[in-house]
Amino acid sequence: MALQTPAAPRPADAELTSAGGPGGGVQPTDDERDALVGRLREAVGAGRLDLAEFDRRAAAAYAATSRSQFAALTADLAPAPPRPPRWNGPATEVLVRFGPLAVTADTVRTPGGSFPLSGSVWRSYDYWQTRRVIPTAAVVAAVLGFFVVPFVSLLFLLVRQDQTTGVVQVCGTDGGRQHVVDLPVRSAADAYAIHRQVQYVQLLADR
Repeated sequence: MALQTPAAPRPADAELTSAGGPGGGVQPTDDERDALVGRLREAVGAGRLDLAEFDRRAAAAYAATSRSQFAALTADLAPAPPRPPRWNGPATEVLVRFGPLAVTADTVRTPGGSFPLSGSVWRSYDYWQTRRVIPTAAVVAAVLGFFVVPFVSLLFLLVRQDQTTGVVQVCGTDGGRQHVVDLPVRSAADAYAIHRQVQYVQLLADR
């Protein structure tokens, strides 16, 4: 059944061909293209993109000649970060935790000490990828089945599933000090959740 959600706005052609910005002239790898198409596929599932627009952007992702062209394909998909609610609870209560970094309403606690949340700068970076791999169960089934029905068992090797590996790096900077934490992710949803938390903490720091 066709998706009934309205098509997302089409990025301008000039944006798709731009080669500006960091890494603008660097040709993307196949893994980076697959990761971008995975994000587009998730947007379809969330109702933020229709099938026709997905097909157009996926084709543009595989045809892209520089990484700078990727930004235009997903710029309109990320929802605006939520406004942080006014915190009326205890100032010492942890609101967000990034591994060993604990963020309260006014303080960031680290293994080496604490610093004020206000005025700090928070950023997150993707160092993960999603690959299409043969599941271990399919390999085992193919090996065991080879002794029973050799040709049919080889069909198990055609089975593929998405496997996400890597980390999202969270960086909190206070003056000249920088605190970096690598958080492992097992899916694009994990990475998205971490980025949203970082946006939330930055909004708290800017108050």
